[in-house]
Amino acid sequence: DNKKKRKEVIFIAIVFALALSFAFHVSEIMKMFFELVGIIKPVMYGFIIAFILNVPMSALSEQLKKLSKKVPFLQKEKTRDCISLFLTIIVLLLILFVLIANIIPYFVDSIADLRNGLDKNMESLLNWVAALEINHTPVQEYLVNIKWSTVVKNLTDNAGGIVTAVFGSIPQFGSSVMGWCVSLIIAIYILFDKKRFLRIGKDLLHVYCSEKIERKVTHVGKLFARTYSDFLSGQCVESCILASLMFVVLSIFRIPYAGMISIMAGIFQFIPYVGTFLAWIIGAFLILLTQSDLVILYLIVFQVVQFCEGQFIYPRVVGGSVGLPAVFTLIAVFVGGNLFGILGMLFFIPLTSVIYQLVGENVRNRKQKKEKQHLSLIHISEPTRQ
Repeated sequence: DNKKKRKEVIFIAIVFALALSFAFHVSEIMKMFFELVGIIKPVMYGFIIAFILNVPMSALSEQLKKLSKKVPFLQKEKTRDCISLFLTIIVLLLILFVLIANIIPYFVDSIADLRNGLDKNMESLLNWVAALEINHTPVQEYLVNIKWSTVVKNLTDNAGGIVTAVFGSIPQFGSSVMGWCVSLIIAIYILFDKKRFLRIGKDLLHVYCSEKIERKVTHVGKLFARTYSDFLSGQCVESCILASLMFVVLSIFRIPYAGMISIMAGIFQFIPYVGTFLAWIIGAFLILLTQSDLVILYLIVFQVVQFCEGQFIYPRVVGGSVGLPAVFTLIAVFVGGNLFGILGMLFFIPLTSVIYQLVGENVRNRKQKKEKQHLSLIHISEPTRQ
């Protein structure tokens, strides 16, 4: 007993010392933490990309497994994994190419329309200001007294700094591209040998952990894989439906930028609650600059389509796979976005959902234990009362 108490005292002392050290050096520790995150970011991005690509890869692998009965070449699991991984990457690259090939010309045309509409609206705005008969004398005097030679000299002096900043960002851009390439290579290696990694993980759990911990870790892993698979597959289908429905309805009402707004709504739909709102606001801003008389109609039509899709289509397609309250979803989007960008948003939403489900399971188990203890106490006390 004394030995056990001594260990507990030492443990509490170590925890207390670490807490004091953290409290007095919190800024240095957080700085070191973010530096460490920056160093291992490509590896973490690789794991996130592997999780994302694993969903379509597993679906293709299952289809190839069904074909293996007729095609002997596909009977080996390693062969099916290689083919499904290759097809997944090819399909994603084709989707990306098609999106870019269709979005860029449309985006250029939209910018031209936006510029023309802005010129038109600016002329109307100037005419409206002129009709107010405001005294423009101070503004005119200010413009006359501007020393344009000094302005040109300042711009010339700052041009060197601008050029230096532009060329200085080139190595950073190259480093970012290299980091993404490393992340993609890591993801491919993980997916190529995922069975081996899973087997190694199971062996480590079995050897170094108790049966209870092994069972819990396995349960968490299966829960996360199922939740993420349901989330990603459901969101893909639901985003395509929303983009198509939005394009048809906006085109019927002859609202400008129907294609661009629909694509934004479909892509941003991967971020629940926040994404659709961003697409709604950006679309309203674009229409306000070009055809301001259609803004109210656009706002109403967008919200009606979003409401109908959210009430009747989203529950059937996604089925509440994430199951997160809005506030936790916003927290997951904020934390994941700040740490790892868009990939972090896609990864942290299912991760937060898993934590939410695990906490719910723990709470239910504890409530059941307390209720059983309460009933047993009542059962024991009843004979004594008699």
